[in-house]
Amino acid sequence: CGISTDITDRKVAEAKLRDSHQALELAHDRLRGILEGTRDRIVALDLKYRFLSFNSSFKDEFEKRYGIAICSGQRVADVLSSRPDELERLFDQWMRAMRGEEFELEEKLVTDGAENRYLEHRFSPIRSESGVLIGATQVSREITERRRSEVERNELLVELANRNDQLIAVNKELEAFSYTVSHDLRAPIRHIDGFVKLLDRYSGHSLNEKGHRYLGLITDSAQRMGMLIDDLLAFSRTGRT
Repeated sequence: CGISTDITDRKVAEAKLRDSHQALELAHDRLRGILEGTRDRIVALDLKYRFLSFNSSFKDEFEKRYGIAICSGQRVADVLSSRPDELERLFDQWMRAMRGEEFELEEKLVTDGAENRYLEHRFSPIRSESGVLIGATQVSREITERRRSEVERNELLVELANRNDQLIAVNKELEAFSYTVSHDLRAPIRHIDGFVKLLDRYSGHSLNEKGHRYLGLITDSAQRMGMLIDDLLAFSRTGRT
């Protein structure tokens, strides 16, 4: 009876263990699917700067950039032993993450005969369930298109600012012109109106009805012209305001 109970307990434990392994494998497969389904370059290192895991995007980018194929378990120092300057730069970045710092930085990649590329890197520490630091991750994203859009936007803003300055200058010139013309036109209009009145006063007895009508038309036209000039002056003042 005791033996049967031991066997039953063992089978139950084995079944639970199998279920746990299956659940773990399923979770790992899902995580792998997520990592492979993104265009971001994702990599994780342990505290000894060994590759824990990475997706294909990171692997392909690393091999394209350095001409070196990588695999899990390799130390970054061993992989980049022939690139001491690059190794030192990477260590400076990873050390910050290994100390528990989370940060972002941007990298400019100078290419030969083509447009420069830009990458955005985000570093984050990895901690166990108990909060112990066990490694760090790096997520890199291509932002070349975004930088190009920002440059084009800034150039457009500068061009718009220049055009706005030109428009302001032209408006000022037009305002000054309209104000000057309005004042210059006032004098001859006043002269016309004044001399018509003098002519009507001193020569009224020698003019027939048609002559008086002509003088009236000249006076009306001069007054209408004066009103137009006043409107032009008011428009000029409104524009300046």
